[in-house]
Amino acid sequence: MKSTLIIVVTIIIIILGVIVGATLLLGGREGGDGGSSTVRIGRSGGDQGVLISDDAGETWVPRARLSEKSGIGGIGIYDMVFVPQTDGEQSTSQMLMGSAGNGLFVSTTGTATATADWIRVVDPEGILAANATIYEIAIDPHDPRSVYLAVTQQNFGMVLRTHDGGETFSEIYRSPKAQSGVYTVAVDYDFPHMVYIGTSDGGFLTSNNRGESWSVRNWFASPIRRLYIHPQDGNFMYLLFLGRDSARIERSYDRGVIWQELKVTPPKGKNITGIFDLAFHPTDPNVLFLGTSAGVFKTADAGATWEEFPLIIPPNLLPITAIAVDPADTLKIYVAAATQLYKSIDGGATWQVHVIPTPNPVRMLKFGTLSSDMLWAGVRK
Repeated sequence: MKSTLIIVVTIIIIILGVIVGATLLLGGREGGDGGSSTVRIGRSGGDQGVLISDDAGETWVPRARLSEKSGIGGIGIYDMVFVPQTDGEQSTSQMLMGSAGNGLFVSTTGTATATADWIRVVDPEGILAANATIYEIAIDPHDPRSVYLAVTQQNFGMVLRTHDGGETFSEIYRSPKAQSGVYTVAVDYDFPHMVYIGTSDGGFLTSNNRGESWSVRNWFASPIRRLYIHPQDGNFMYLLFLGRDSARIERSYDRGVIWQELKVTPPKGKNITGIFDLAFHPTDPNVLFLGTSAGVFKTADAGATWEEFPLIIPPNLLPITAIAVDPADTLKIYVAAATQLYKSIDGGATWQVHVIPTPNPVRMLKFGTLSSDMLWAGVRK
Protein backbone atom coordinates (compact mmCIF):
# COMPACT_ATOMS: atom_id res chain seq x y z
CA MET A 1 0.00 0.00 0.00
CA LYS A 2 2.77 2.42 1.00
CA SER A 3 4.82 1.62 -2.14
CA THR A 4 1.75 2.22 -4.33
CA LEU A 5 1.22 5.65 -2.72
CA ILE A 6 4.87 6.53 -3.31
CA ILE A 7 4.56 5.61 -7.01
CA VAL A 8 1.42 7.73 -7.43
CA VAL A 9 3.05 10.75 -5.74
CA THR A 10 6.14 10.35 -7.92
CA ILE A 11 4.02 10.31 -11.11
CA ILE A 12 2.17 13.47 -10.02
CA ILE A 13 5.47 15.27 -9.36
CA ILE A 14 6.77 14.28 -12.81
CA ILE A 15 3.60 15.53 -14.51
CA LEU A 16 3.78 18.86 -12.67
CA GLY A 17 7.42 19.22 -13.65
CA VAL A 18 6.58 18.68 -17.32
CA ILE A 19 3.79 21.27 -17.19
CA VAL A 20 6.00 23.87 -15.51
CA GLY A 21 8.85 23.19 -17.93
CA ALA A 22 6.56 23.58 -20.94
CA THR A 23 5.22 26.84 -19.55
CA LEU A 24 8.73 28.23 -19.14
CA LEU A 25 9.73 27.06 -22.62
CA LEU A 26 6.81 28.87 -24.23
CA GLY A 27 7.19 31.94 -22.07
CA GLY A 28 9.12 35.00 -23.15
CA ARG A 29 10.25 38.23 -21.55
CA GLU A 30 8.82 41.68 -22.03
CA GLY A 31 10.57 44.99 -21.71
CA GLY A 32 12.57 47.43 -23.77
CA ASP A 33 15.84 46.31 -22.23
CA GLY A 34 15.29 42.59 -22.57
CA GLY A 35 14.53 42.47 -18.85
CA SER A 36 13.24 39.73 -16.64
CA SER A 37 9.46 40.20 -16.56
CA THR A 38 7.74 37.33 -18.34
CA VAL A 39 5.07 37.30 -21.02
CA ARG A 40 3.01 34.19 -21.57
CA ILE A 41 2.82 33.03 -25.17
CA GLY A 42 -0.38 31.23 -24.62
CA ARG A 43 -3.14 32.76 -26.73
CA SER A 44 -3.87 33.22 -30.39
CA GLY A 45 -5.69 36.48 -29.69
CA GLY A 46 -4.53 39.27 -27.45
CA ASP A 47 -4.07 43.00 -27.23
CA GLN A 48 -0.83 43.23 -29.24
CA GLY A 49 0.78 41.10 -31.96
CA VAL A 50 0.05 41.17 -35.69
CA LEU A 51 -3.18 41.77 -37.61
CA ILE A 52 -3.77 41.40 -41.33
CA SER A 53 -6.28 42.78 -43.83
CA ASP A 54 -6.81 41.47 -47.35
CA ASP A 55 -9.37 44.12 -48.36
CA ALA A 56 -7.33 47.33 -48.17
CA GLY A 57 -7.92 47.88 -44.49
CA GLU A 58 -11.69 47.46 -44.26
CA THR A 59 -11.59 44.36 -42.06
CA TRP A 60 -8.85 42.89 -39.88
CA VAL A 61 -8.08 39.51 -38.33
CA PRO A 62 -5.25 38.53 -35.94
CA ARG A 63 -2.32 36.56 -37.32
CA ALA A 64 -0.76 35.40 -34.09
CA ARG A 65 -0.89 31.61 -34.00
CA LEU A 66 2.18 29.65 -32.94
CA SER A 67 0.30 26.34 -32.62
CA GLU A 68 -3.22 25.07 -32.13
CA LYS A 69 -3.37 26.50 -28.60
CA SER A 70 -0.74 29.21 -28.36
CA GLY A 71 0.04 32.48 -30.08
CA ILE A 72 1.85 35.80 -29.98
CA GLY A 73 -1.16 37.99 -29.25
CA GLY A 74 0.38 39.28 -26.03
CA ILE A 75 3.69 40.32 -27.60
CA GLY A 76 4.55 43.87 -28.69
CA ILE A 77 5.87 44.27 -32.24
CA TYR A 78 8.80 46.51 -33.15
CA ASP A 79 9.50 45.48 -36.74
CA MET A 80 8.19 43.28 -39.55
CA VAL A 81 10.19 42.62 -42.72
CA PHE A 82 9.41 40.46 -45.73
CA VAL A 83 12.30 38.26 -46.82
CA PRO A 84 13.19 38.82 -50.50
CA GLN A 85 13.97 35.98 -52.85
CA THR A 86 17.42 35.56 -54.32
CA ASP A 87 16.24 36.71 -57.77
CA GLY A 88 15.34 40.11 -56.33
CA GLU A 89 11.59 39.54 -56.05
CA GLN A 90 9.92 39.62 -52.67
CA SER A 91 8.89 36.35 -51.11
CA THR A 92 5.20 35.63 -50.64
CA SER A 93 5.79 33.14 -47.88
CA GLN A 94 8.12 34.49 -45.23
CA MET A 95 8.27 37.43 -42.84
CA LEU A 96 10.67 38.18 -40.00
CA MET A 97 9.23 39.83 -36.90
CA GLY A 98 11.12 41.57 -34.11
CA SER A 99 9.41 41.67 -30.72
CA ALA A 100 9.57 43.50 -27.41
CA GLY A 101 11.40 41.18 -25.06
CA ASN A 102 10.54 37.94 -26.85
CA GLY A 103 13.15 37.61 -29.55
CA LEU A 104 12.82 36.91 -33.27
CA PHE A 105 10.00 35.10 -35.07
CA VAL A 106 9.56 33.91 -38.64
CA SER A 107 6.32 33.30 -40.49
CA THR A 108 6.01 30.88 -43.36
CA THR A 109 2.80 32.49 -44.55
CA GLY A 110 2.48 35.60 -46.67
CA THR A 111 -1.15 35.36 -47.73
CA ALA A 112 -4.23 36.55 -45.89
CA THR A 113 -6.17 33.36 -46.60
CA ALA A 114 -3.76 30.91 -45.02
CA THR A 115 -2.99 30.45 -41.35
CA ALA A 116 -0.06 32.62 -40.32
CA ASP A 117 2.02 30.26 -38.26
CA TRP A 118 4.90 31.93 -36.46
CA ILE A 119 8.01 30.07 -35.35
CA ARG A 120 10.44 31.43 -32.78
CA VAL A 121 13.99 31.64 -34.12
CA VAL A 122 16.12 29.74 -31.60
CA ASP A 123 19.87 30.29 -31.48
CA PRO A 124 21.46 27.15 -29.99
CA GLU A 125 24.59 29.13 -29.12
CA GLY A 126 22.59 31.74 -27.20
CA ILE A 127 24.10 34.72 -29.01
CA LEU A 128 20.56 35.80 -29.86
CA ALA A 129 18.74 35.62 -26.53
CA ALA A 130 15.18 34.33 -26.35
CA ASN A 131 14.24 37.47 -24.40
CA ALA A 132 15.93 39.96 -26.71
CA THR A 133 14.12 43.12 -27.73
CA ILE A 134 14.59 43.50 -31.48
CA TYR A 135 14.03 47.08 -32.57
CA GLU A 136 14.80 46.74 -36.26
CA ILE A 137 15.63 44.11 -38.88
CA ALA A 138 17.73 44.84 -41.97
CA ILE A 139 18.16 42.39 -44.84
CA ASP A 140 20.97 42.44 -47.39
CA PRO A 141 19.09 43.11 -50.67
CA HIS A 142 21.60 40.98 -52.59
CA ASP A 143 21.71 38.11 -50.10
CA PRO A 144 18.44 37.53 -48.20
CA ARG A 145 20.09 35.02 -45.87
CA SER A 146 22.26 37.83 -44.53
CA VAL A 147 20.26 39.63 -41.84
CA TYR A 148 21.19 42.30 -39.28
CA LEU A 149 19.33 42.87 -36.01
CA ALA A 150 19.35 45.96 -33.77
CA VAL A 151 18.74 44.42 -30.35
CA THR A 152 18.91 44.99 -26.62
CA GLN A 153 19.72 42.01 -24.41
CA GLN A 154 21.57 41.57 -21.12
CA ASN A 155 21.09 45.36 -20.70
CA PHE A 156 23.38 46.14 -23.65
CA GLY A 157 22.56 47.40 -27.11
CA MET A 158 23.96 45.15 -29.83
CA VAL A 159 23.96 44.47 -33.52
CA LEU A 160 23.74 40.80 -34.43
CA ARG A 161 24.27 39.29 -37.87
CA THR A 162 23.40 35.99 -39.51
CA HIS A 163 24.76 34.88 -42.87
CA ASP A 164 22.81 31.62 -43.01
CA GLY A 165 19.22 32.68 -42.60
CA GLY A 166 19.12 32.50 -38.80
CA GLU A 167 20.85 29.17 -38.19
CA THR A 168 23.75 30.93 -36.46
CA PHE A 169 24.38 34.47 -35.21
CA SER A 170 27.40 36.60 -34.43
CA GLU A 171 27.73 39.81 -32.43
CA ILE A 172 29.23 42.57 -34.57
CA TYR A 173 28.64 45.59 -32.33
CA ARG A 174 28.04 46.14 -28.62
CA SER A 175 27.30 49.43 -26.90
CA PRO A 176 30.20 50.63 -24.72
CA LYS A 177 28.11 50.80 -21.55
CA ALA A 178 25.10 49.11 -20.00
CA GLN A 179 21.66 50.62 -20.50
CA SER A 180 22.72 51.98 -23.92
CA GLY A 181 20.74 50.83 -26.92
CA VAL A 182 21.00 50.33 -30.66
CA TYR A 183 17.59 51.22 -32.03
CA THR A 184 18.08 51.21 -35.79
CA VAL A 185 20.12 49.33 -38.40
CA ALA A 186 20.06 49.60 -42.19
CA VAL A 187 21.90 48.14 -45.17
CA ASP A 188 22.74 50.27 -48.19
CA TYR A 189 20.65 49.08 -51.15
CA ASP A 190 23.35 49.81 -53.74
CA PHE A 191 26.42 48.97 -51.65
CA PRO A 192 25.39 46.13 -49.31
CA HIS A 193 28.79 46.05 -47.63
CA MET A 194 27.78 49.41 -46.10
CA VAL A 195 25.82 49.07 -42.85
CA TYR A 196 24.46 51.97 -40.75
CA ILE A 197 23.33 52.03 -37.11
CA GLY A 198 21.92 54.63 -34.72
CA THR A 199 22.37 54.47 -30.96
CA SER A 200 20.72 55.77 -27.82
CA ASP A 201 23.84 57.86 -27.21
CA GLY A 202 23.15 59.79 -30.43
CA GLY A 203 25.82 58.01 -32.43
CA PHE A 204 25.41 57.50 -36.18
CA LEU A 205 27.92 54.78 -37.04
CA THR A 206 28.85 53.16 -40.33
CA SER A 207 30.67 50.03 -41.43
CA ASN A 208 32.10 49.46 -44.90
CA ASN A 209 32.78 45.76 -44.34
CA ARG A 210 29.43 44.32 -43.24
CA GLY A 211 30.00 45.09 -39.58
CA GLU A 212 33.54 43.81 -39.11
CA SER A 213 34.60 47.31 -38.00
CA TRP A 214 32.85 50.64 -37.35
CA SER A 215 33.46 54.37 -37.58
CA VAL A 216 31.49 57.35 -36.29
CA ARG A 217 29.94 59.65 -38.88
CA ASN A 218 28.08 61.96 -36.48
CA TRP A 219 27.16 62.49 -32.85
CA PHE A 220 23.72 63.92 -32.15
CA ALA A 221 22.44 65.35 -28.89
CA SER A 222 19.52 62.90 -28.57
CA PRO A 223 18.95 59.17 -29.05
CA ILE A 224 18.49 58.12 -32.66
CA ARG A 225 15.15 56.38 -33.02
CA ARG A 226 15.06 55.34 -36.66
CA LEU A 227 17.05 55.71 -39.88
CA TYR A 228 15.14 55.78 -43.17
CA ILE A 229 16.89 55.25 -46.53
CA HIS A 230 14.96 55.90 -49.72
CA PRO A 231 14.70 52.58 -51.61
CA GLN A 232 15.17 54.25 -55.00
CA ASP A 233 18.00 56.60 -54.07
CA GLY A 234 20.30 55.65 -51.22
CA ASN A 235 21.77 59.16 -51.06
CA PHE A 236 18.56 60.33 -49.36
CA MET A 237 18.58 59.50 -45.64
CA TYR A 238 16.41 60.73 -42.78
CA LEU A 239 16.78 60.38 -39.01
CA LEU A 240 14.12 60.51 -36.30
CA PHE A 241 14.96 60.95 -32.63
CA LEU A 242 13.77 60.23 -29.09
CA GLY A 243 13.71 62.35 -25.95
CA ARG A 244 13.82 66.12 -26.12
CA ASP A 245 14.34 66.01 -29.90
CA SER A 246 11.45 63.65 -30.67
CA ALA A 247 9.95 66.35 -32.91
CA ARG A 248 13.18 66.69 -34.89
CA ILE A 249 14.06 65.27 -38.29
CA GLU A 250 17.44 65.39 -40.02
CA ARG A 251 18.16 64.85 -43.72
CA SER A 252 21.28 63.81 -45.63
CA TYR A 253 21.83 64.01 -49.39
CA ASP A 254 25.14 62.12 -49.35
CA ARG A 255 24.58 58.85 -47.51
CA GLY A 256 24.98 60.30 -44.05
CA VAL A 257 28.14 62.38 -44.40
CA ILE A 258 26.45 65.76 -43.89
CA TRP A 259 23.16 66.26 -42.04
CA GLN A 260 20.69 69.14 -42.06
CA GLU A 261 17.80 69.68 -39.67
CA LEU A 262 14.43 70.10 -41.38
CA LYS A 263 11.85 72.49 -40.00
CA VAL A 264 8.30 71.20 -40.01
CA THR A 265 6.11 74.17 -39.15
CA PRO A 266 2.53 73.29 -38.19
CA PRO A 267 -0.39 75.69 -38.70
CA LYS A 268 -0.96 78.37 -36.12
CA GLY A 269 -2.35 76.98 -32.89
CA LYS A 270 -0.75 73.54 -33.32
CA ASN A 271 2.47 72.19 -31.89
CA ILE A 272 4.48 69.17 -33.01
CA THR A 273 5.84 67.39 -29.95
CA GLY A 274 6.83 64.15 -31.69
CA ILE A 275 7.41 62.56 -35.11
CA PHE A 276 6.50 58.88 -35.02
CA ASP A 277 6.73 57.56 -38.58
CA LEU A 278 7.93 58.43 -42.07
CA ALA A 279 6.77 57.08 -45.42
CA PHE A 280 8.36 57.58 -48.83
CA HIS A 281 6.77 58.11 -52.19
CA PRO A 282 7.65 54.86 -54.00
CA THR A 283 9.49 56.52 -56.91
CA ASP A 284 10.11 60.20 -56.09
CA PRO A 285 12.74 60.69 -53.34
CA ASN A 286 11.68 64.33 -52.93
CA VAL A 287 8.22 63.34 -51.68
CA LEU A 288 7.73 62.01 -48.18
CA PHE A 289 5.07 61.90 -45.48
CA LEU A 290 5.40 62.35 -41.73
CA GLY A 291 3.14 60.97 -39.02
CA THR A 292 3.31 63.37 -36.07
CA SER A 293 1.64 64.40 -32.84
CA ALA A 294 -0.19 67.11 -34.81
CA GLY A 295 -1.26 65.04 -37.83
CA VAL A 296 0.19 64.15 -41.26
CA PHE A 297 2.54 66.43 -43.19
CA LYS A 298 3.81 66.07 -46.77
CA THR A 299 6.76 67.56 -48.59
CA ALA A 300 7.34 67.59 -52.36
CA ASP A 301 10.81 69.17 -52.16
CA ALA A 302 12.70 66.82 -49.82
CA GLY A 303 11.72 68.76 -46.72
CA ALA A 304 12.25 72.38 -47.75
CA THR A 305 8.52 73.08 -47.34
CA TRP A 306 5.64 71.12 -45.83
CA GLU A 307 1.87 70.99 -46.16
CA GLU A 308 -0.60 69.56 -43.67
CA PHE A 309 -3.22 67.04 -44.70
CA PRO A 310 -6.77 68.01 -43.68
CA LEU A 311 -7.37 64.98 -41.47
CA ILE A 312 -10.70 64.04 -39.93
CA ILE A 313 -9.02 62.60 -36.83
CA PRO A 314 -10.18 64.13 -33.53
CA PRO A 315 -7.26 65.82 -31.72
CA ASN A 316 -7.68 63.54 -28.70
CA LEU A 317 -6.90 60.49 -30.89
CA LEU A 318 -3.55 61.82 -32.08
CA PRO A 319 -0.66 61.10 -32.54
CA ILE A 320 -0.27 59.41 -35.90
CA THR A 321 1.62 56.23 -35.01
CA ALA A 322 1.99 54.69 -38.48
CA ILE A 323 1.68 55.83 -42.08
CA ALA A 324 2.02 54.00 -45.41
CA VAL A 325 1.70 54.91 -49.09
CA ASP A 326 0.37 52.32 -51.55
CA PRO A 327 3.27 51.37 -53.87
CA ALA A 328 0.80 50.58 -56.67
CA ASP A 329 -1.28 53.77 -56.32
CA THR A 330 0.38 56.70 -54.58
CA LEU A 331 -2.96 58.49 -54.12
CA LYS A 332 -3.84 55.81 -51.56
CA ILE A 333 -2.52 56.72 -48.13
CA TYR A 334 -3.06 54.80 -44.89
CA VAL A 335 -2.76 56.42 -41.47
CA ALA A 336 -3.09 54.77 -38.05
CA ALA A 337 -4.15 56.71 -34.96
CA ALA A 338 -5.25 55.09 -31.70
CA THR A 339 -7.23 51.98 -32.76
CA GLN A 340 -8.45 53.30 -36.09
CA LEU A 341 -7.17 53.23 -39.65
CA TYR A 342 -7.78 56.25 -41.88
CA LYS A 343 -7.58 55.63 -45.61
CA SER A 344 -7.47 58.18 -48.41
CA ILE A 345 -7.81 57.28 -52.10
CA ASP A 346 -7.35 60.84 -53.37
CA GLY A 347 -4.00 61.87 -51.95
CA GLY A 348 -5.34 63.05 -48.60
CA ALA A 349 -8.27 65.20 -49.72
CA THR A 350 -10.88 62.88 -48.16
CA TRP A 351 -10.69 59.98 -45.74
CA GLN A 352 -12.44 56.71 -44.86
CA VAL A 353 -12.40 55.30 -41.32
CA HIS A 354 -11.93 51.63 -40.42
CA VAL A 355 -11.69 50.13 -36.94
CA ILE A 356 -8.69 47.93 -36.08
CA PRO A 357 -9.70 45.36 -33.43
CA THR A 358 -7.06 46.14 -30.83
CA PRO A 359 -6.97 48.36 -27.72
CA ASN A 360 -3.38 49.40 -28.38
CA PRO A 361 -1.70 51.57 -31.03
CA VAL A 362 -0.68 50.24 -34.43
CA ARG A 363 3.02 51.00 -34.61
CA MET A 364 3.64 50.00 -38.22
CA LEU A 365 1.85 49.23 -41.47
CA LYS A 366 3.34 46.98 -44.14
CA PHE A 367 1.98 46.06 -47.56
CA GLY A 368 1.78 42.39 -48.54
CA THR A 369 3.75 41.01 -51.43
CA LEU A 370 0.85 39.63 -53.49
CA SER A 371 -1.30 42.74 -53.56
CA SER A 372 -1.25 46.23 -52.09
CA ASP A 373 -4.77 45.50 -50.81
CA MET A 374 -3.08 43.26 -48.26
CA LEU A 375 -1.95 45.14 -45.16
CA TRP A 376 -0.05 43.93 -42.11
CA ALA A 377 -0.30 45.87 -38.84
CA GLY A 378 2.15 45.55 -35.94
CA VAL A 379 0.70 46.44 -32.52
CA ARG A 380 2.56 47.44 -29.39
CA LYS A 381 1.55 49.15 -26.16
